[in-house]
Amino acid sequence: MTFSNGVQLASAVIAAIGFLAVVYQIRSGDMQRRRENLRICRQATLEFARQTLDTRHRDWPELPDEFSKEEVLGFIDRCQSGGGAHDLESAYGYLGLFETLCIGVQLGIYDAHTVDELYGDRLVRVFENYKPLIDRRRRDTGDEDFYISLEQAARDFKATELKGEKQR
Repeated sequence: MTFSNGVQLASAVIAAIGFLAVVYQIRSGDMQRRRENLRICRQATLEFARQTLDTRHRDWPELPDEFSKEEVLGFIDRCQSGGGAHDLESAYGYLGLFETLCIGVQLGIYDAHTVDELYGDRLVRVFENYKPLIDRRRRDTGDEDFYISLEQAARDFKATELKGEKQR
């Protein structure tokens, strides 16, 4: 090997090492950006929860315990018998908050894992127990996609729960 070949080889090795260092820096920066984006997404999820869903008992005291199917069905019966127009609008507002949250999850604005940890069980029960009211809203509006994001999230969270994948 001549001196000039050795210099060329050394230059090539140094260039390759430099290239690898640049690739490493780019990947490291991407990982940091992803972690920061996830942190921001989780923070947005927590802020939405604190500003909306956590105020449920203050804003809608007339709503029944969403974990009690019997209470919710009794509430829906009262609303549908004509005596609870205000209560019906409150229930639609409450369902709308969950739909907004679920759309945010689908769009990547809110973090699905954080939503599941905070409200997964509640979200599933709200969808299941308010299903007759959701069906009524869909019939009344002719829009089968009403609360569709809530429905999909409830299915997803329930499937995760049934598979035992929840991290508690």
